[in-house]
Amino acid sequence: AEAALKRVEGGEDFAAVARELSQDPGSAENGGDLGFFERGVMDKAFEEAVFGMQPGEVSGLVRTPFGFHIIKLTGIRAPQGKSFDEAREAIRAAYLKNEAERLFYEYAERLSDLAYEDPDSLQPAAEALGLKTRESDWITRDGGKGVLASPKVAAAAFSDDVLAGGHNSEAIELDPEHILVLRVIEHEESSVKPFDAVKDRIREILKTEKAAKLAREKGEAIIGQLRQGGDRQALAAGVGGEWVSKGAVDRVDRTLPPAILSRLFRLPKPEAEKPVYGGAALQNGDFAVIAMGAVKMGQMDQVEKLGGEKALRSMMRKSFGEAYYRHLLQNLRAAAKVEYFNQDGEG
Repeated sequence: AEAALKRVEGGEDFAAVARELSQDPGSAENGGDLGFFERGVMDKAFEEAVFGMQPGEVSGLVRTPFGFHIIKLTGIRAPQGKSFDEAREAIRAAYLKNEAERLFYEYAERLSDLAYEDPDSLQPAAEALGLKTRESDWITRDGGKGVLASPKVAAAAFSDDVLAGGHNSEAIELDPEHILVLRVIEHEESSVKPFDAVKDRIREILKTEKAAKLAREKGEAIIGQLRQGGDRQALAAGVGGEWVSKGAVDRVDRTLPPAILSRLFRLPKPEAEKPVYGGAALQNGDFAVIAMGAVKMGQMDQVEKLGGEKALRSMMRKSFGEAYYRHLLQNLRAAAKVEYFNQDGEG
C-alpha cells in the first residue's frame, strides 16, 4: 500500500496504479472508480476520509476492516431533488410496499402466536388465517427440496422441541416474503440401506462423475489448443460441441450460467484483439470453453440500468463484505485446527 501511495504521489496516474495493484475485485479493472455514493454506504473510516477531501485531492493510507485504501476524490455531486409529480409513482410504490410488509409481518406474528398457543396441531392456526397445511416428503438433516432446502427448516425439524417434544416449530422466515411453521408427523431413525437398494444410484453417480471428469479433461485440452492458435470450429466439431455467441454481457447477466459468468470476469483482459480462453465446470457435468474477445469498461450512466444507486450500494456492500469474509476465513484457517463429525438422520 505504501509503495502504491508513493507512486501516486510521485505523479503516476491513479487509475493505472489501481488497475495494477488494487486487490478489490469490484473496482480494480475500472481504475479504482467507485462512482458517486452518499453517506452511510461505506465503512466509517473510509467515509470520514472521503467527505473531508476536496476534488482532485489524494488521501494518505486509510485503514478499514477490509485493509488499506488510497482514495482520490474526482468530483462532488449535489443531491438532486424531484418534484411531487416526478416522485408520485415512487412514493406510491414505496407506500404499497411498506403496507404489504406491515400486513405480512402482522399475519406472520398472528401465525406464530396461534401455533404457539396450540402447539400440538397446525390446523387451528391454518383455519384462523385461511391457510392450507401441506404434508412434505421425507427430509434429512441436510434438508429437502424447494422450501425445505433452507437450512432453517432442517434445523427446526430436528430440534428437540419439535422432534422429541412433538410441538409446532416457531415461525421460520425463509425470505422477506415467505414464512413457515412446521411440525413432524413421523420420524424414522437413520439406517444404512442395503446395497441392492442403492447400487443403481451409486452406478449413476460414478458414471456422472466420470463423465464430468472426461468433459473437463477434453475442455482443458481444447483450451490449450486454442491458446496455440487452433481452429475454433474444428475443435468444437471434434467433440460434438458448438460455439454460442453472447455478445456483450455484464456482471448481472441472467442468460449465462453463474459458473460461466464468474469465470468470464476472472479472465485477463485481451490484448491486441487476441481472444483469451478459459473454462468452467457446469452443474450438469458439462464443461464450457469460454472465449473472450474484448472488455468494455463500465460507465456510471449505466447504473440506472442496474437498478440505480440503491443497487450499486448493495453491490458495493457485497463486494466489501466478501473481501472481508475471505480475509477472515484465511486468518481463522491459519490459526486453528478444526475437527468435525457428521451425524445424519431422517425426519
